[in-house]
Amino acid sequence: MTVQVGIGPIEMGLNDAQCVHKNVQVGIKVRDFGSGNVVIVGVEKKGDIWESVQLLYEFDDTYTPEGEIAKAGNAVSWVSTTLVPRINMWLASRFIPSDVPMDALASIDDVISGWLKWQPQPDGTIKVSL
Repeated sequence: MTVQVGIGPIEMGLNDAQCVHKNVQVGIKVRDFGSGNVVIVGVEKKGDIWESVQLLYEFDDTYTPEGEIAKAGNAVSWVSTTLVPRINMWLASRFIPSDVPMDALASIDDVISGWLKWQPQPDGTIKVSL
């Protein structure tokens, strides 16, 4: 994920966390507006434009990234205990459960497209894992 510095339209690149679900493209973006004003937002692509649709976290002079990570112990702990529950609440409100379960082929496609992690190796090869 890349941190977008400055004001202007949201820019989502290949390294940004995003996915398509039920024909809706959503993602997570970190924006640094300067002077300690940093936000993490849920975004949705509407046409060719990414729009911020949900404020997930806002850092300020009291709650800095460094301070919050120090309290949690590390970035992984902070993301898993603070950010993931907020992302899941947003996604639950955006994608209403269906009475019709996903068929087997769609389930396989979902795992391949959403769960595989591409991992470049130091020797120049690439592997995937779940």
